[in-house]
Amino acid sequence: VCVVGACPGAGFRGRFGNAVVFDGLTQYLALPPQKAIGDLRTNITLSAWVRPGKLTGKQAVIHIGPGGPNGLGGLTFGLSDDDLYVQFEGLGQAGLRLQPLAAGSLALNQWSHIAVEIYGAGGQLYFDVDGALVGQQAGLVKAASTHPEIVIGASQHPASDTPPGKDGAVPTVRTDYFAGAIDEVVIQGWVPDDQSSIQALFNGRYNPDD
Repeated sequence: VCVVGACPGAGFRGRFGNAVVFDGLTQYLALPPQKAIGDLRTNITLSAWVRPGKLTGKQAVIHIGPGGPNGLGGLTFGLSDDDLYVQFEGLGQAGLRLQPLAAGSLALNQWSHIAVEIYGAGGQLYFDVDGALVGQQAGLVKAASTHPEIVIGASQHPASDTPPGKDGAVPTVRTDYFAGAIDEVVIQGWVPDDQSSIQALFNGRYNPDD
């Protein structure tokens, strides 16, 4: 779903099949609220193929939110310059996890597969690029959220002092727009004990029924 004037370009040649292209200014895609995804707190895998048109600033690839009061329960995964980041929304800097990457791990206008796994009771974070583990960090357990809109190509947070609409939706402000192409977005509610799932995603062998 997209709003007229904010729809990304379609039909661009993707890593597998077609991809969508975002201008980094106003464009995004949104999916209707998914309570099952909002209920996830840990054991979550987020991944996508990205072809960044810039490597400066924060660029959200996948956002789950805005969650509850002040965005608590939201989650964003994306690029911060030429590194990766996860933001547990509603926690400010305390909820930010930045994963530095080796120089050249992400290249301008080149496809890369990025992923993060949030694992176990403590929400341990495992970051992957092109099917290989590039770092791990102590994480957080995501708060549950009851009305989690899924946004691709931007992040969002609740509009301050604006009450929810009649359908329960929280009015939002979008930010951190992605510039470039995104393909093969995956959100799954489990994490394997090894790298098999991430490597399958990287090699284009993903089957949601596996």
